[in-house]
Amino acid sequence: MLFSHHNNSHNKVLVVDDEPTSLLIMAESLSDLGEIVCCDNGAQAIEKAAFFQPDVILLDIEMPGMNGFEVCQKLKNNPKTAQSHVIFVTSHNEQIFEY
Repeated sequence: MLFSHHNNSHNKVLVVDDEPTSLLIMAESLSDLGEIVCCDNGAQAIEKAAFFQPDVILLDIEMPGMNGFEVCQKLKNNPKTAQSHVIFVTSHNEQIFEY
């Protein structure tokens, strides 16, 4: 289990998506789990993750500049963020995006 329901104040979630509507929906949906931080691009995600050290990162696959796979690789190569769980999110429904 990623989170314990007994102490939500210490749970940290980083939501990364270039679509403002998706960010809003995910942030509001997850607000009961703990502290939610949002950003809209890969470079900002790497910076915020290093500072915030989230338990879970919801990461959009397709973003301009740096895609979610590139961001994930950088996060996993950084000792400060390597232990964060990454969950990829996408609006695509093609099988090629499922891993």
